[in-house]
Amino acid sequence: MTQELKQAGEIAKRLAKEVSGIDLILVYGGIAQGRFSKYSDYDMIAISDKKWVVWEFVQDNQPICLWPMTWKKAEEVAMGKTSYWSVAAAAIFASKVVWCKSDKILKKFEDLKRFLSEGGPRTLKKAITDYDKLYGKLWRMQKAIEEKNDLDISFLKNDIVNELAHILSALNNHYYLNNFGKQLLEIEIFELLPNDFVENYKKFLIAKPEDALVIGSTIVDEVKILIRNWLNEQELEPNENAAGIAKEWPGIIEWLNKTLSANEEEDLIGGLMAANENAEFYLWAFLLLQNKKWLRNGFYSVEEEMLKLSKNISNNISTLLQSQNLAEIKDAAQQLTATLEEELRLRGATLPIAESLDEAIQFIQQKEL
Repeated sequence: MTQELKQAGEIAKRLAKEVSGIDLILVYGGIAQGRFSKYSDYDMIAISDKKWVVWEFVQDNQPICLWPMTWKKAEEVAMGKTSYWSVAAAAIFASKVVWCKSDKILKKFEDLKRFLSEGGPRTLKKAITDYDKLYGKLWRMQKAIEEKNDLDISFLKNDIVNELAHILSALNNHYYLNNFGKQLLEIEIFELLPNDFVENYKKFLIAKPEDALVIGSTIVDEVKILIRNWLNEQELEPNENAAGIAKEWPGIIEWLNKTLSANEEEDLIGGLMAANENAEFYLWAFLLLQNKKWLRNGFYSVEEEMLKLSKNISNNISTLLQSQNLAEIKDAAQQLTATLEEELRLRGATLPIAESLDEAIQFIQQKEL
């Protein structure tokens, strides 16, 4: 054990004694990796369900960052449901326990860590959620170039490369620690990288603004292709997909009812808005039932995805998206709902349709339908 790790343990013990409600204290970053220097800070996580006002302080000129994390937050990280997934995941997975309340708590944490290490498709979901931000940042960078706003350009360059690193870490199911000065060493070991990515990454940071915009746009598009190829290779389990769609059934019925209401009230604007929401639900659901994935981040065009569906379903979805006739929209939505319900029941999915409040309570109490 290094002197720094021992010191972190002493800090953790004192904190756990003086601050109530802490279950577990971890150390991550330089100390955990054995690369501590006199300028390093103490990166620590305290898992607790309490909120604190102060969680960063300086002791003997050494910054100490005690990141408070609830068990719920830790579980969200493990499921890939949190922003900058790779940093949060790395902080947990590459950490060392320096204090723990009990063996039971330690086992709970080790189970969480094991689940996190499995990674898989769920880790990419968060990266894909973040991906569309890149195009917005490129657009903002273009505006900053036009306005000759050098400060914004510098910030946006940094934002874009960081976002790319996080996305690629999830795509490779690899935790990106964002080590100071060593980011490229972490990235270049990833198996899935665009050609010449590291070289272009360097060029992007030091190029003139106009050239950087071209390089950045190219990198972003190349990463988009990698993610799209990854998605095409994934195999989904049809019955599990049906169960997942069934959980969204109340939302499907909600938008169907809004479509019916708009038709009855002759509310064209309301009907068109409801029709678009309906179309999104149906396109997602019917593609999922065919072991396909439709993502709303521009990875696939709607027209391209519609070709994967039967002609009847495709025509009805087109009606929802293009027609301005409320009666046609209503008929298309009803037909799609009936077809989807039949498909789900054939696959053994239980729809959350309750005949009474008691039955609804039974649904609520079940973890899985």
